[in-house]
Amino acid sequence: MSAQAGVFYMDRRPIPLEVVERIDDALADFGPDGGGSHLEPGLLMLSRALHITPEDEREERPLVSPAGRVLTWDGRLDNRDDLLLQFHRDLEIDATDGALALAAFERWGVDGFARLIGDWSLALWDAPERRLVLASDYMGVRPLYYRRAADHVAWSSSLGELILREGVKDDLDDVFVVGFLVGFVPADRTPYLPVRSVTPAHALSFSAAGTTCHRFYEYPANTVRYRHEWEYEEHLRDVFARAVGARLRSTRPVWADLSGGLDSSSVVCLADWLIRRGVVDALRLRTVSMVSDESPEVDERRFIAVVDEARSSNSELVAIDDVGSVYDGDLSWVTPASPRWASLAKLRRVHLLGGKLLMTGQGGDVVLANDPDWSHAALECLDRWEVLTFLRQLHAWALATKKPVAALLAANLRVALPTSWRATARARRSLWMASSRSAGCQTDVLSFTAKADALNELRQAVYAEAAAVEKSTRATVRFLLSRLIRCSAERGLQTPSELCGPRLTHPYMDRRLVECVCAFPQSVLNLPGETRSLMRRAFGRFLPPRIASRFSKGYAAPYWSRVLSAVFTGLGAPSHWELIKQGFVSEAALENALRGEHSVHQRSEQIVGMLVGAERWLRAHAALSTSSSPERGAAHSNPTQKGGEYHEVREA
Repeated sequence: MSAQAGVFYMDRRPIPLEVVERIDDALADFGPDGGGSHLEPGLLMLSRALHITPEDEREERPLVSPAGRVLTWDGRLDNRDDLLLQFHRDLEIDATDGALALAAFERWGVDGFARLIGDWSLALWDAPERRLVLASDYMGVRPLYYRRAADHVAWSSSLGELILREGVKDDLDDVFVVGFLVGFVPADRTPYLPVRSVTPAHALSFSAAGTTCHRFYEYPANTVRYRHEWEYEEHLRDVFARAVGARLRSTRPVWADLSGGLDSSSVVCLADWLIRRGVVDALRLRTVSMVSDESPEVDERRFIAVVDEARSSNSELVAIDDVGSVYDGDLSWVTPASPRWASLAKLRRVHLLGGKLLMTGQGGDVVLANDPDWSHAALECLDRWEVLTFLRQLHAWALATKKPVAALLAANLRVALPTSWRATARARRSLWMASSRSAGCQTDVLSFTAKADALNELRQAVYAEAAAVEKSTRATVRFLLSRLIRCSAERGLQTPSELCGPRLTHPYMDRRLVECVCAFPQSVLNLPGETRSLMRRAFGRFLPPRIASRFSKGYAAPYWSRVLSAVFTGLGAPSHWELIKQGFVSEAALENALRGEHSVHQRSEQIVGMLVGAERWLRAHAALSTSSSPERGAAHSNPTQKGGEYHEVREA
């Protein structure tokens, strides 16, 4: 695993050594375990190492093949054994992940990237074709940013480093800001218009002849059917064990987020089971948990203690009572999606204690159907022309959700309509569905009248994402895939590009697990009145009974109400807000939010958090633009440390 950066000039101009040194210095803290560079006329490829897997220590950086192809690699392959079988005549049995990725490209071209399962991004110089290839895995967990200028392509794992190097920090992207506020950012957008992010499951090729984009992975339309329910449980348990076990391929202690909920507890308990039996490389699992002394409604200590007792190990506790004042002043200018509050406090603690990898339970509620209304699964009966069974199941869902049968029938039949019949309606509704489901609030908090062009472009991007889901042949799976796309669009899955801390990884987003769940009958995932029924039965083998029977986590709205109200009010009068000055939010809507008419008690805590994050970013960016030092906040120094101690920036 590593950080990577580089530049490719089409005219083969020489690259000064001081440029190499400057980029290497900027990325040094992201890869403290050494690194290297490849330099030739018109090309610089640089890689910094962070050793996590046993093979990382042996990996060349960059990796050069006999054919002259050069690879920088940031990631982890979870299907190493399968790939080694295919390359047993070409590679050694202990080949590194980067060597396997390079071999896949040399044999199959960019289509070979579809065979790479794991969290990864790469930059590859194809010398015979004189082209540069940038690619990312299907969920984009490891970010990679690039800028395509008239005469060159520049790229980096660090958004801040690339922005300062290219000198484009003042060219902001309205579409990104609007998308951030409503909770749906197009996959390739960044806060800076000239800089893009490599789209997940895509490979970009740059050469003197032009730029091409190739999608190398599509969700398969597989189906898995068993005669008995316990067979689904065994299958799910086996795939989940592989997903967790792949992330325990580490020579150092692995960290895991433990919130006391069903998702994180499942990851922790299964990881502990695998380590105790010695079937994985990791020798120790450490956990970190967020707790509160002042907000009992959100404190999960009693459930965390249940997991700790089952493991005979205590979790590292991080208090969240004062995290509303915690954010990184050096980095807040880079992107409004930078970690803040509880997330930043957690990452800081893990980094201070030497953690390099942090597993989370993110995505579990999406992949394993934590939804009280899973009535669309009844549509599978219509595929078999079992109309009466369909109506009976719909009636059961109506009783469980307390919704009229007619309303459920209309909603689910609309899902079953052909794509062409629903295209116009979806184009109108997709953005507002994304914002209401992702941000959990009403969209009338925001006013986009001054940014109509950005809003229209965002609508088109959302529709394009939805159209990609329609390639699935099963209507019931479209709902799950659309939720996955929204989850990725919120940018919460990505490892923060500016923090020199642990890499994030999410077992529930393992590609094999997602494909498995999509292949199952959706009706087995969720029963009326019993959310995540398959997960509870399958994981009950290793989960403490008190955790397996949990319905939901603590009620967080009052806590976030207190935190966000103080932070929100501390930003001053609405007339001082950059969001209003630049036309993203109307002053009347913001004043209503300040007065509580769109109270955080009424499901709008997430949109208030988005507003605060965007406002702090715009203010920090404005301060950077007027600063006498253009390097203020640059990523070449450790962005989360000063004098060896983490610091907090507090609102007055």
